[in-house]
Amino acid sequence: MNTFPRSYSYEYQPGPGLTGLTIAFAPQRSGPVSEKWGYVTLLSLPGARTDVRTDAVALWVPAPRPIPAGSRLLTVSARVVGPRSPYNQRRVITSGARIEAVRRLIDVLPVSRPSLRAASCPAQFGAVTLSFYFERRAPQTPSAIVRAPIGGCGGWALTVAGTTAQEREEGGGALRGVAKLTRLRLPHA
Repeated sequence: MNTFPRSYSYEYQPGPGLTGLTIAFAPQRSGPVSEKWGYVTLLSLPGARTDVRTDAVALWVPAPRPIPAGSRLLTVSARVVGPRSPYNQRRVITSGARIEAVRRLIDVLPVSRPSLRAASCPAQFGAVTLSFYFERRAPQTPSAIVRAPIGGCGGWALTVAGTTAQEREEGGGALRGVAKLTRLRLPHA
């Protein structure tokens, strides 16, 4: 049990002829085991006996699928609901260094864990869509598409090679970083 963090909760469970105590260990929120709990339950039984039960629950999250490296074109579109009226922004990025910086910024975001998400969300002010392409000419299918909310509390939806990948959580100002690298003007980012 020493692999669990030192955060405990206690619950006294009286019952007919039984007295119990449950010790619950709080979730861990890092590494490949994204959430784990441990429970130790002690029950007082007739005849001066005690029953001990231990349970462990672990949620394994596979490694996120990365956005493929080597994109030569990045299109960025933002639909923003502003104080006066909605407006759109569109950018086309061809700088390999800037595209790679955006890709790395998104790839380091942690996988979304809906069980840890807030129950109530603040207002969402729009969304940013990023499409990564291997070639600079159109038409072609993007190698990856990322949809990130502006505000709100939804995760970043990813599609890689036409397949839905695990949602990522906004963390550490990633949307501000994307806006800076792509020169978008976003409120609330």
